[in-house]
Amino acid sequence: MPKLGKHNHKHGHTKHILLFISVTVIWGGGFLITNDLVHAQVPVLFLTAVRFAIGSGFLALFRLFSPGKAAFSRAEWKQGFLLGLVIFAAFALQTYGALYTTPGKNGMLTGLHVIFVPLLLLHRRKMRAKPFIDAGICLVGVMILSNIFGERLALNLGDILVIFCALVFAVQFLILEKHAPTLHTLHYVIAQLATVAAVAVVASLLFEMPAYARLRLDLAIILKLLFLGLLSTGYAYIVQTFVQTKLPATTVSLLSCLESVFAVIFSLLFGYEAFSLHLVVGALVIAAAMVSALVWPGGRRRL
Repeated sequence: MPKLGKHNHKHGHTKHILLFISVTVIWGGGFLITNDLVHAQVPVLFLTAVRFAIGSGFLALFRLFSPGKAAFSRAEWKQGFLLGLVIFAAFALQTYGALYTTPGKNGMLTGLHVIFVPLLLLHRRKMRAKPFIDAGICLVGVMILSNIFGERLALNLGDILVIFCALVFAVQFLILEKHAPTLHTLHYVIAQLATVAAVAVVASLLFEMPAYARLRLDLAIILKLLFLGLLSTGYAYIVQTFVQTKLPATTVSLLSCLESVFAVIFSLLFGYEAFSLHLVVGALVIAAAMVSALVWPGGRRRL
């Protein structure tokens, strides 16, 4: 667990990169678990509410037993609430977009955040060409990994929703880059996750009540919900918030594409997907983009 609170910037960044890579491993496995739960007829908004409630509850419990805990500040609640709304919007857009588009296009279009992050930074500071080159290489890798070249490329409603989802995820990276270094990490994350959980509960009660009759919470489903809540949400979001006190949004956005690589690895290991050449090529292209970005950043902010 990283040290919580405000952090200085004098240490090396290798441990922060490795920490965030551990998050992408968990998110890659969480992708398969989420797929299982949705196909087990667990309502989407209910699933979102439960995983974020577990995550925020776990972190709140951790804070309760932490020595010398400080009080929440108004800024932590305010910024956590606003970022929680952004996170909920991204999840909603991606989930409902998936109803109308294919998994390959969903994965590829969500990966557009690697392009949107440097584009959104253009109005704040001068950007060199290198971050765009790395983002472009990474996006090509995601496209190959998703086998998008074998699908129809005409846009439909689902594709448009997922494109907006990618834009919202880019905004999330930039908000974290701006506010995470100035706020208490644990407090900021609890406020984010609690906001997502509260909004999802209200939305689920409004739109998913008829689906509750089909809901069956057996031991396997409960264990999967705990994985998503404790690891994919609680652990993952506190690590991401901490890491973005050290690394720029462009780097974290690129690293997050490893989620797709690990999702494919787990899909192969557990028989969700058959081996094919495009999976290997796509993973290698994404890895090349990571190496290029981390070894030769070529921008104003160097690792």
